[in-house]
Amino acid sequence: MTELDRLLEVAARRDRSADLVWPAAAAAIELLWWYDRGSDARRLAEVTIRDFAACPGDLFVQRVPFDEALVVGSVVDGLDPVGFLAGLLDVIPDDTVLGKHLGWLAENYGRPYDAVGLFGGFEWVYPSKPLKRIPQALSERDLSSLDDAERFRLYSGAHHCRQYPVARRLLDESGEFPTRWAEATWMAGHMVEDGEVELASDLILHVVPDWHPFEVWDVVPTNLVIQPRLRPAVTPEIREAVFRRVDISQIPGVA
Repeated sequence: MTELDRLLEVAARRDRSADLVWPAAAAAIELLWWYDRGSDARRLAEVTIRDFAACPGDLFVQRVPFDEALVVGSVVDGLDPVGFLAGLLDVIPDDTVLGKHLGWLAENYGRPYDAVGLFGGFEWVYPSKPLKRIPQALSERDLSSLDDAERFRLYSGAHHCRQYPVARRLLDESGEFPTRWAEATWMAGHMVEDGEVELASDLILHVVPDWHPFEVWDVVPTNLVIQPRLRPAVTPEIREAVFRRVDISQIPGVA
């Protein structure tokens, strides 16, 4: 039995409390994206919310990955995300974290962001802004001479201000990839857009060890397979590296 099979088995349980089921559903939703099963991710998110609406435990305190599955998954299924969310919000209290967030998503869909834009796609379309003082000073130096800490500071500063040309020049002149997930995936998105898919793949593979879950049910980075700017760079080697890191042993209701 694969990790996904085990998670789906637990997610289907209705003989236990919500808090011993929805974490497995959340992890399964993330993995379903990696198996190109976005429709199944949406359906699992919807049925979990509807089935436990009366006694949700901490389910409605969550946003991720249910929000992503509901909005992007509805687009995958050819549904209107706004209408779909409106129907689902009937069973989610307005004053909960999930209720407030899904309401916000419904209000802001298409103004100005599409489904993937609402979940990080804006990172590549927001306008750049001037570098802060220290990153600016570093960018004016011989970039090949920067030490690890200085490169880290400049990559971070360039990302924060969306100055991709600065980050790319640092890569070209230093020969050193950024070491953090956020900076690396942002740069990889620009590389894909510029037709440098192989370089983007190398960068992502290099930084996979830096991706860290923020909850016990957070088992894979969904942005790589949901964002159109990143998905072309996802190679079999990247998939293998990501799957090797999947750990479901600490998810409530699974162990």
